[in-house]
Amino acid sequence: MPVRIVTDSTASLPPYLAERHGIEVVPLLVRFGDTEYRDGVDLSDAEFYRMLEERPEHPVTSQPSPAAFADVYRRLGAAGDAIVSVHISSALSGTLASARLAAQGVTLTRAYVPLPQCTPAGTWHPKSCFQPAARRSRRRSRGRRRCRS
Repeated sequence: MPVRIVTDSTASLPPYLAERHGIEVVPLLVRFGDTEYRDGVDLSDAEFYRMLEERPEHPVTSQPSPAAFADVYRRLGAAGDAIVSVHISSALSGTLASARLAAQGVTLTRAYVPLPQCTPAGTWHPKSCFQPAARRSRRRSRGRRRCRS
């Protein structure tokens, strides 16, 4: 059974890389004034920075809805794929909460949404997201604490 990766647009994955590896990217929403854009779909990085310089109002972002994640999970699950959904930390955005709600509500799929300990925009790396949890687990299994230097 294939395992598919789902992330959000804060991962800042170049489209060619997401396509090459079959990674699904759910866009956050960016609003300038009364106009709303899907990050990376309706609004490129270059357009965002141009608008940031030219527009008098600051942009406002919003997390994807649980329905946006559920649509992706259902589509991948219908193909028989298992899903690992990796997102920006809940300390920075509500995106993780939306992804978890969607995963709980979709019964067709096996979707795993880990609690990340990483940040977006160039520092995203799946291994870095899982390392803190793995370290905590090893510590508990040994029954002792190690001093950090």
